[in-house]
This record gives sequence, structure tokens and C-alpha cells, in this order.
Amino acid sequence: MKWKVVLYITVLAAFLVTHNYISTKYIIPLLPSYQSYQNYINAIVALALGWKLIDIISNHIYRTTKKVTDEPTAQLAKSLTKIAGLLILLTVIVTTFNISAAASLTLGSFTGLVVGMATQSVLKNVAAGIFIIFTQKIKPGEKITIIKDIREENYEEYQNENLTKRWHKISKSTIASGVVKDITIMYTVLETDDGNTIMIPSATLLEATLEKSLKKKRKKK
Repeated sequence: MKWKVVLYITVLAAFLVTHNYISTKYIIPLLPSYQSYQNYINAIVALALGWKLIDIISNHIYRTTKKVTDEPTAQLAKSLTKIAGLLILLTVIVTTFNISAAASLTLGSFTGLVVGMATQSVLKNVAAGIFIIFTQKIKPGEKITIIKDIREENYEEYQNENLTKRWHKISKSTIASGVVKDITIMYTVLETDDGNTIMIPSATLLEATLEKSLKKKRKKK
């Protein structure tokens, strides 16, 4: 990882020095208006290479965290690293290249949208996992069947009358069934009847219908 970080920082520094030299020496004397775009070009390149650096660092943190914890926690650490890294990167770019307030707002909004889309599933699972843990919707040792409602829509057209009738039906579909072995923020681990282990995302578990298999108590004679 270290050599990749050094490589990207070197490439960025070399580009900034070369671009500023060429712009000042050759381009701006011929095209004075280019000076107003110089910082924006530097900022775009810095953002692209900086994001690549963040990706390298977050992947390293993911691999390191995974050695001492489970997959969901490692994924969460990776996502949080990307968010924090991007916020720091944007702050450095705006202050270093003197980006205008309007451009900063646009850049921040676009970046926030990208980050939001990239981390939407992670944050959704985190929220669902916290809710499941605190409400104790399920507990380790319980056998559950996860059922999802599937909505099927159909249309019927009447030839004589210019009308279209829309109707739908809801059918049940079993996602998984097994004994709850572990409950984490991101996933719930199930052991199926054939001995396999599956991980159900917390958001899927929260949105689905759960069917619990209750053990009947034997009457004492």
C-alpha cells in the first residue's frame, strides 16, 4: 500500500508543478482567460487522485479490520473511512486552490450525492441492525423463516369499453430459513438445516415477514 500512496502523491505533485509552469509560461500569455480556469483544473485532478488514495487507504483498513473482526464491521469501517477521507479532501482542495463559494457548494453537493449513493445500503443496514438488536426482534437460538411479499401487477383491457382495469396480487416467497447463530449490526447469521451458514442483511430482515418455529413444551406426567 505504501508505494501506491507515494506514487499517487508524486504524480499529483508533478502534475501541479508542470501544469502551473506551462500555464504561466505559455498558455496564459496567449490565452489570458485560462488563468481563471487554472485552479479548477488543478482541483479536479487533485480530487480524482485524492479519491484514488482514499480508496487505497480504505481497502487497507478493510483488510486489516477483517483480520480481527467480522465482515460487516470491516465493511462499515471501510465506508466510514471513505466518508471521512472525502470530507478532508474537499476541505483541503477548497482552501488550497481558492475555489469560489458557489463552485465549492456545487462540488460538495455532487460529492455528497455520490457518497450518499455509495453508502446508502451500508447506512440502511446499520440503522436496521441497531433497531433489531435493541428491540430484540429475534434472538440467537431461535429458528426463523424469512418471508418476503412479492407484488404482481397485471392489466386487463376491455375492448368494447375504452377502459383499463389494473389489479395486483401479493404472493409469499421464502428467502431463507434456519437457526439464528449471531446478530450483528450489518448482518444476521443463520445456520440452515443442511448445516450451511448464510448472512442476511439487516435491512432485508427488518423489511421481511418473520415466522418463528416455537418448540412445544412437553407436559409433565
